[in-house]
Amino acid sequence: MKKNAELTNGKVDKEIWGFDILEANAYYSAVDNSINIIVGLLGEPFYYDGMSDEELMGGIGMVIGHEISHAFDTSGAQFDKDGNYAFWWTEEDYMAFMERAQKLIDHYNTLTVWEGQNVLGDNVQTEAIADIGGMKAMLTIAKGKDSFDYDKFFTSYAHIWAFIRTRETELQRIMQDPHPLPYMRTNVTVQQYQEFYDTYDIKEGDGMYLAPEERVSVW
Repeated sequence: MKKNAELTNGKVDKEIWGFDILEANAYYSAVDNSINIIVGLLGEPFYYDGMSDEELMGGIGMVIGHEISHAFDTSGAQFDKDGNYAFWWTEEDYMAFMERAQKLIDHYNTLTVWEGQNVLGDNVQTEAIADIGGMKAMLTIAKGKDSFDYDKFFTSYAHIWAFIRTRETELQRIMQDPHPLPYMRTNVTVQQYQEFYDTYDIKEGDGMYLAPEERVSVW
């Protein structure tokens, strides 16, 4: 804490590494416009020898797409290509972007975790935008591949968000964590894309069905 405090109001040091290299994590840094994949993440289920394209894209591919998308979430979008806090948009583009982001926030606000407890859309907007953006990136790549196995891809993606946690931990996450709950990072993200409906023959009335007009896409 003392070391961090000493950095306050000093010159930005873009060489500082903010993570333990064995941590299973990745991050986007707005101040140097970089994505960073920590070596501790490069194991199962994200990455291992012999993975198919579908498994790679559902695992580490989704992580990379997610981190790139952070440059264009409601926080990262406030920084320019050189990592400066600066407004670089046209007014028209920025207004359209924020309208889409608000639709995402409103959608998450409707989601019930358990009776009496909804998601807080404002809290999770940046991570949800990155999840949905990463999924769109991978599905765009998938369209260019012959005989792409969408079931294997979606299953691989679901594996990376398999968690067991207590109700108390989930409540703490809802209130303080900018990430959606893990099962929502899977279910809500895939609900936005037609490829998911086609793969599992999901129709109106099914539990995972979301009407096209209710689906959200910031990018």
